[in-house]
Amino acid sequence: MSKGNVLKLINKCKSMNDGKVFISLKPRVDDPETIVAHLYSSGGEMCHFNMPEGNDFHIWDKEYEKYSYGSYEFVNKRGFDYLFSNWDSMIKCCCNRACDKDNFKKGKVSGKEPRNHYERERENRIAALNSKLSEDLLAVIDMEYSVDKNKIANAKIDKNPKADLVCVGMEEDRITFYITEYKSTEEGFGVSLAEHYNDMSKYYDDAKITNHLIKTLHERIKCGLVDCDKKIEDMISNISTKDIAVELLFLFSHADEFKNSKKNVLNNNYKYIFEKSKSDSVTVKYAYIKSIEKGCLKKSILNNFKVDGEFELG
Repeated sequence: MSKGNVLKLINKCKSMNDGKVFISLKPRVDDPETIVAHLYSSGGEMCHFNMPEGNDFHIWDKEYEKYSYGSYEFVNKRGFDYLFSNWDSMIKCCCNRACDKDNFKKGKVSGKEPRNHYERERENRIAALNSKLSEDLLAVIDMEYSVDKNKIANAKIDKNPKADLVCVGMEEDRITFYITEYKSTEEGFGVSLAEHYNDMSKYYDDAKITNHLIKTLHERIKCGLVDCDKKIEDMISNISTKDIAVELLFLFSHADEFKNSKKNVLNNNYKYIFEKSKSDSVTVKYAYIKSIEKGCLKKSILNNFKVDGEFELG
């Protein structure tokens, strides 16, 4: 393993502009100088390793290879050599795992009953396509964000909730991190929005989490994975916890797949979140994406919860 391989992979990710891959840089909460990189495609993890040397490299779960349906060949190598030699085939397998309905119907996947991962695939594209930070645009700095409750020492955090995305926005000299729950399918409402609010709100004002988010942003800027001008970069290099805010965000897309059948559920959860966030003094917003593309996370799509309101998804 070497820094050269790590740099090659980061550059490969930066050069792909179609939203197929996203590399997440996750500092360890109890050891912020140790960064673990996780490479995702269509919501499936292709590999992970320690930065910056690429040590402790682990390739994807080989079970993913069954989603090749025998159509793709895999070169029998190890570590980064395996990853680079099998790059296209791995991405195709991850895509099949996420959304290849036709092959699932044909029963070509052995083992457990297959399920589609449309929401994870869409989440992956949102993360990959929104890396520009400006006064008008939010950048995604992580997906599948989670912390180990045992390393936080906060009695309110009694389990290990996971945020789908972490977005960051700015206004003048203030940075806002958005702990984000993303929904785009009817199946995704198996766990209610209210429960997600209760989980995510525990992250809201924990100093260790706040510092962790700052470190995550610094790492992405250092690696050129957040696109911002020099003024913003210089400002971020000096921020501390007093210069930032942390808010919760419920992000939606593809409402045509669930809005009508879940209208009452949506309205009930809207009311619950509005009332609970007021009593908790937690700032919550929601947003709807009409299409997943570069720059779709505009600050202008952020909405505040209102008295007697409901989600406007369209």
